[in-house]
Amino acid sequence: MKNIEIDKPMLRVLRTEIDEAVESLGKKYGVTIRTGNCSFNPIEATFKLKVVTTNTKVVEEKKQNDFARYAKMFGLKESDLGREFRVGGVVYTITDIAPNRSKFPILGQRNDGRKFKFKAETVIERLRGQK
Repeated sequence: MKNIEIDKPMLRVLRTEIDEAVESLGKKYGVTIRTGNCSFNPIEATFKLKVVTTNTKVVEEKKQNDFARYAKMFGLKESDLGREFRVGGVVYTITDIAPNRSKFPILGQRNDGRKFKFKAETVIERLRGQK
């Protein structure tokens, strides 16, 4: 039997094949399943497996609850979720909050669907009409 060592190139291939293999299982249960971080050494590898609901209602409720919980911590109001603000003449919509990101905790989306991270201070200034 050939001695095989686990390395990054092998894990890249395995990750792709694992993701393909669990795709149908995820569809069966209405979730998305993907491999996450991987730690390894030459004899063993451990992948984190991430399972996320595809139910948009549940996802939106979580975003609303998270925003309501953390908005005050960054000087925002619960009602600011979904509000629009301008930066450099471009309009963004507040879509989420990421309290673990100390520098850029506010998530916004441009009208073309592209997502951006913002400093809370920038968003507050723009919402309050300052330039």
